[in-house]
Amino acid sequence: MKPLLLLLLAWVALLPNSLAQKMRFYGLDVDDGLSQNTVWDITQDSLGYLWFATADGVDRYDGYQFKRYDINRMNRNRRGASTIFKLYLSESKELWVSHRSGLHRYNAEADSFEHVVVLPVVSQEPIVSILHIGST
Repeated sequence: MKPLLLLLLAWVALLPNSLAQKMRFYGLDVDDGLSQNTVWDITQDSLGYLWFATADGVDRYDGYQFKRYDINRMNRNRRGASTIFKLYLSESKELWVSHRSGLHRYNAEADSFEHVVVLPVVSQEPIVSILHIGST
């Protein structure tokens, strides 16, 4: 009876491990094409792209390679605001990004970001949160 009980206990102890699926995780960094290893936010759009808010701009990942969007080049007042703090994907599938000098909205047709809101030069605080208030 004891050997059967020991066998049963061993089976119960090992059962969760044998049923568990093995997951693989691969990290992405600058060696893979990410513009900066400091990532503030990540979101995924309806097309499956992963968007990364980094300390050096916005990166889009299609599962194979990165595309970098340099906010400094698009920044009208050129205040050196490449650090992107927050990504927001609206219900209407618009991607918004915030940084030290304001907000940009992604234009899929032009594959670029449009500067929408410019913060005053006296403002030193970045936009770190985006809240969408819809109409009823």
